[in-house]
Amino acid sequence: MLKKLGTILLRVILGVLAAALIVFGVIGIRDYLWHLLVAGILILILDIFWGRMGRESAARIFRTLRTLMLVLVLMWAVLDGVMIVMNIRAAGSNADATAESTMVVLGTDVDGEEPGDLLRLRLETAAAYLKEHPDMPVIVTGCGRGEHTEAEVMNRFLIASGIAEERIYQEPKAQSTLENFTYSKEIIKSNGLPQDMLVVTNNYHQWRASLYAEKAQVSTHRLSAPTTGYMLFPLSERERYIILVEEWLGIRVDVVNKYGVTV
Repeated sequence: MLKKLGTILLRVILGVLAAALIVFGVIGIRDYLWHLLVAGILILILDIFWGRMGRESAARIFRTLRTLMLVLVLMWAVLDGVMIVMNIRAAGSNADATAESTMVVLGTDVDGEEPGDLLRLRLETAAAYLKEHPDMPVIVTGCGRGEHTEAEVMNRFLIASGIAEERIYQEPKAQSTLENFTYSKEIIKSNGLPQDMLVVTNNYHQWRASLYAEKAQVSTHRLSAPTTGYMLFPLSERERYIILVEEWLGIRVDVVNKYGVTV
């Protein structure tokens, strides 16, 4: 009896998990979350065929397929779990930067003249820290798809938050995270600013940002802003996918960012 109840409970959990992954995969398929869709379908098939045992030959086939899919799902779950832990560790702020650092706020979507939800969280985090460190300069970096660049929107927001305009340097050309660091490095050099960067971005993005900072050969500290709750899982899953496939496996995934530029 207990075994039967355990099996029913497991199948319910698998069904709910499969449905959630399929929904996230479909919604995020343009953001290269198709692997969630595949995982959801595999789990759904596993759930459907869990107790379907007919003739002995068919039963062997079903058991083999079930075992194979279960192994694949478990491997994915373990790998994703390990990467989640690594992502959490990277997202933990180590804002031990001093006045001998330059803050760099990485841009993301804007809504006309206003920052989007994610960018607003970055800017609020940056403004609070800058008020506590009045001698620290800040670079706001990012292009944009509309009339106003991300750098321009961020500059306006920080000034409205009480940050002196002369402390703010705009970098309006960057179309990727790597370019954020490359062009900010040029601004630091040309203006004689402190070379160490205090990088402000949302927690889901901090891990990949640190990898691109290494590529740009810059020394960084981290200051992580929170992420809008409903966006945390799909965005962080996308980041882990890019890191796994492109950074770890060395396979070019051609993920196109919001500017139509391959990241």
